[in-house]
Amino acid sequence: MSIESDNKTEMPMTLSEMIAKSQLGNNVVPITGIANTNIESNGSATTISHIGRELIYKEGPSLVSYATKDVDEKLLVQPSNFNMCADINYLVGNTIERSKAVMEHQKKIIQGEWEELCHNVEKGNIEALRDDIADMLFTVYGMAARLGIPADEDFKLVCDSQYTKFDTCLEDAIKTRDRYLKRGIETYFEIKPNANGEKLWVTYSASDQIDIENKPYPKGKWLKSANFKEPVFKPLEY
Repeated sequence: MSIESDNKTEMPMTLSEMIAKSQLGNNVVPITGIANTNIESNGSATTISHIGRELIYKEGPSLVSYATKDVDEKLLVQPSNFNMCADINYLVGNTIERSKAVMEHQKKIIQGEWEELCHNVEKGNIEALRDDIADMLFTVYGMAARLGIPADEDFKLVCDSQYTKFDTCLEDAIKTRDRYLKRGIETYFEIKPNANGEKLWVTYSASDQIDIENKPYPKGKWLKSANFKEPVFKPLEY
């Protein structure tokens, strides 16, 4: 059963107002009555693009809340932190503009929040730091939103890259050890479980030392696996 949108006017909606109304199941039908909105689905995830904004959700209790049938079986989309920040920026007129002027403007805002954070670090005020950290995230996400940068996608690529700093078996951990030995660096590793309970080998610098290229390696520094891969970002669309 498909559900039509309650919004019958051709007025742009904000992400906070955008509720995906569709038939339950893998196939998502087009949203009706919402201007400039596109939906794409691959069966496991659905992307909703709307006037320069994007939401991605997967069916399941973690990202999609199911209302009761007496409210038309609405799928309530839970946006990411970045999408909420982007929505707020677009609501106040801070639309996408890839210019040096926007970069400089957002940089000043970020610098202001950074100075507040540093001030509260000096005071040791952890409660105030909670607000500072959230403000830093908001302003950095704001820069990405203003410049049309897909921050959620890029952040996932960075995290995926960070995970490649760990080795997934003893054989690879030994390769990593040997790689650093060639640079004159003594290491050790510890075996730790990730959030899924999978074993990972984490390599550290064994002491304060300098490699053959005079690069310092402080004791306890977390070192990259020999299999480390840098993130590769998709080109921006213009």
